[in-house]
Amino acid sequence: MHSILIVQLVCLFVGLFTVAGAVAINSLGVVAAGHFLLFVAGVSHLWLVIARRRQYWSLCDIHAGSLLISYFGGSAVTLSLAQGGILSTITVVQLGTLFDASVYIVLFCACLFLFGRLEAPFWRRLFDEDLGANWPGWVPVLFILIGGLVAASLLDGDISLQGATLIDEKELPVFTGLIVALSWPIVGICGWILGHSALRRRPLFFFSALALLPIELVFNFAHGRRVILFQAFIFVACFVWARGRGLHVNQVILLGLGSLPVVYLLWVVFLALRIEGYSQPASVQQDRDIFTRLESASQLMDKRWDNVARTQEKEVVDRVFVLGYLVDLMDNAKVVNQYYGRVVLGETLVSIPRFLMPDKDRLLNSLKSDEASVGQRYNIGVRDRAMSIVTAAYVDFRWVGPVFYAALAALIGIGLALMPLIVRVNFFTVYVMAYVFFAALGTETAFFAHKFNMMRLIAVLFVALIAYRIFLRLGAGPRMVERPGSV
Repeated sequence: MHSILIVQLVCLFVGLFTVAGAVAINSLGVVAAGHFLLFVAGVSHLWLVIARRRQYWSLCDIHAGSLLISYFGGSAVTLSLAQGGILSTITVVQLGTLFDASVYIVLFCACLFLFGRLEAPFWRRLFDEDLGANWPGWVPVLFILIGGLVAASLLDGDISLQGATLIDEKELPVFTGLIVALSWPIVGICGWILGHSALRRRPLFFFSALALLPIELVFNFAHGRRVILFQAFIFVACFVWARGRGLHVNQVILLGLGSLPVVYLLWVVFLALRIEGYSQPASVQQDRDIFTRLESASQLMDKRWDNVARTQEKEVVDRVFVLGYLVDLMDNAKVVNQYYGRVVLGETLVSIPRFLMPDKDRLLNSLKSDEASVGQRYNIGVRDRAMSIVTAAYVDFRWVGPVFYAALAALIGIGLALMPLIVRVNFFTVYVMAYVFFAALGTETAFFAHKFNMMRLIAVLFVALIAYRIFLRLGAGPRMVERPGSV
């Protein structure tokens, strides 16, 4: 057993026992200490995924580490820093439920880890070959085209703060949605190009990666602080994987210390953007692009820095306490029946294109499985705490939910791994891996709707590449790649 895995197991067991002891002595401070240990377990598991990717890289493993970090890291921060506020609403009874919620999340992550052992061998076969060799020359041209469309959408205001402009506040326009979906893995692609010596020596690849990075920085920043953190993590991971050798401990420390001021600056700027947006009517916000908003936010930071700092403290204390939503669900579970799969069914329906199911809104309304409806049913009210795979599993199947949902997550991961294994095109493999990495890091989202949408897009690209390879076989064109199993 790897030493990092041993550290993780120790942190999990000691962390849970610490939380149990905190419940016995009614101490929120000790709960924070126990949750910090569980947070460390999540960090160590993500490190294991990066450092031992051939054994542990899978959608299930990445999401397990991310869940531990999101839930318990946020709880440790909130319980350590809050003075009153959210702390005053936690009763002795809820403190016991807080322990139940902690056990539930750890159980869910354990199920993800176990099913990840079934999923990981499919991804391992992708890591066994040089994925930076023989990329077609049209690949950077394609990504530059996508980057240009992203830049145009940013300038036009079609993509602005917190994402793209919706139609009737419900759905993305088809073209804008396609551009957004295609763009998520580009940061990982750029990291791979800059890290791989063979690709870096090809001028078109090298300069296209450098040109795309600032566009992607603005694009991802517009979608939120967590998105920027995820993409920075993915860029570094892809860069390290492509260069073929890991980073030394001192390099990791220097990289972490160097990134802290950048992360802090981006966090504060995004918060200023949100505060600035609150002062504008909704109709005005729709007509402003991200650059206009950045200019207005910089003026706000100059004139009202104290207000921004106070709001930032409240944001850190309240918004990261995502564990509280699961606690509230468990507190009210005695008077609400489980949904028996209605949540996962609703997320599946959401991912079906409207032209295939014109009346899906009626079906979704009949299910009443969205976050607002679930909150109303559980008497929680509307909160800015999105449901995750954990809360969906609890609402659907209570304590059996982790097994069912983790198994379904593993099947999705296996399906995503099989597509690059079949088509065997190097750049497509890296693209899919970067996409899965990004998707698996996000926790506060409708998990299956998000993953099914991603799978749908990758399946379309998969079919397009199959058609392209058939065209090459029938014609006299050059081979796309040169690796075992290629045509």
